[in-house]
Amino acid sequence: MNEMTGTVVSTHPSLSFFDKAANWLAWALSIALFWTLGWMALAPADPQGAVSILSRDRSTNMLLQAAGLAIAASAAGAILAGRRIRGAGTFAAAIGLVAVSLRGGTMEKLLIEKIGFNGHPREMAISLALEAASWFAIIFCAFLVSGVMARWCYGRRPLLPDGLTEGAKHFGIVCATTLLAVAILSAGTSGRAITHGQSCFLVAASVAIACEIAQRIAPVESMSWALLGSGLAGILAYLWVAARGTPTEIAPWSPGSPYLRILPIQFVGMSAAAVVAMHWYLLGPISSLTHDQIEESPN
Repeated sequence: MNEMTGTVVSTHPSLSFFDKAANWLAWALSIALFWTLGWMALAPADPQGAVSILSRDRSTNMLLQAAGLAIAASAAGAILAGRRIRGAGTFAAAIGLVAVSLRGGTMEKLLIEKIGFNGHPREMAISLALEAASWFAIIFCAFLVSGVMARWCYGRRPLLPDGLTEGAKHFGIVCATTLLAVAILSAGTSGRAITHGQSCFLVAASVAIACEIAQRIAPVESMSWALLGSGLAGILAYLWVAARGTPTEIAPWSPGSPYLRILPIQFVGMSAAAVVAMHWYLLGPISSLTHDQIEESPN
């Protein structure tokens, strides 16, 4: 892989029944937390509206509450499952954000509310880019909390740093490939109704493809590079819509850009969840532990 392969285990050690049970418990608790308290904090003014800061008057309070819930979910996930699985807290926070978005409407509801049938999406796209940046800041805080809690509770040692060159390549490939994959995979969907399932699958599949390609070309051990790359992709997607000047004649159910079919909270949350899942798939859930850490941990 790279210069650190001599000290890092690259196999896929199996998880015990209790490890798997702890994982599912952490994720279930996160979904329950966001489905209940999260909805109370993030629910749009219109009961049928989409979960977005554009649907709320006090967006700052909304983001602060969302950050608190994400940090709590990440900490709980790291405590419950972080002993054997790296990134468990990040995954828990990410799926929590996606779960609460499912209680609201799709991007179509937001398009109808903000630009109507003959609006111009440029200003809205800029606002969506800023919102995506806000959600990514929350996810990255959850990522940091997950690592700190795992180290504090279980003495997990930090990874050896990846080479800057390889990391930068990995970051760039994930970002560019995600944007390209979303555009390609959404071909032929312009006339279809916008659904949550379609949007989430589109992001998850695109990020999965991007991570697979990036890991083959520029292999790294830390998931932070892919997390940063996918997060930036979510921001650039909406900025591209604004810069390109998507057609002024726009139907809410058939926006002029595939990126306008995805809510920012879903783009960022689903991207983070896919990055962590692909890290587990490609390197193994505990593959990044050193030899002596593996020996100290029970199978």
